[in-house]
Amino acid sequence: MIDFTLNGHAHQLPAPAPGTTTLEALRTSLGHTGTKEGCASGDCGACTIALQVPGQPMTTVNACLMPAHQLQDCELITIEGLANETATSSLSPVQQALVTTHASQCGFCTPGIAMSLAVLHADHQLRTAEGESLDAARRDQMIDHALGGNLCRCTGYRPIREAAHRLLQGEFGPATLLSSGQAQAPSIVPPVSKICWRCAPHIPRRP
Repeated sequence: MIDFTLNGHAHQLPAPAPGTTTLEALRTSLGHTGTKEGCASGDCGACTIALQVPGQPMTTVNACLMPAHQLQDCELITIEGLANETATSSLSPVQQALVTTHASQCGFCTPGIAMSLAVLHADHQLRTAEGESLDAARRDQMIDHALGGNLCRCTGYRPIREAAHRLLQGEFGPATLLSSGQAQAPSIVPPVSKICWRCAPHIPRRP
């Protein structure tokens, strides 16, 4: 049995078959179908999720590459975990930014883009809280890095980047990533990064 946290709630997953990916576990075993499968090779970003590995900073990962058995003790956030059902608007700041700027057409890639922007938003919030000066050029670099693994074939990137810029300028409110059922405090949101689970030997592997 694998114990982990999904969108702020404790979950147990029966030991998956060898080769089962986190994406497969999310969609089939856990019923979280907001995370999409596009290329199944880590290139398109449709399956992007946010992950907190014990002892590691929160990051975005490609769920299609991450083995499901490595979820043990991890905290996982999917697109379903962004919305705040208790708020006046059920949309998170990231989702509202994408809606306002018309940054989605077919919508298939949107969950992955939203997750990349959510981690970026939290990272930006931390950096500014620590007094780092982030001008427009630096925000551009951060957006390029955050969206570098997300492909969109119909919307085009102008409205997506507009959503990111307006988000980082504070137009849609503070970052709201979840941690153990609560909004994550800015002081513990780590710098944005992306793990490739095929080439990161420093991440502890579990049998």
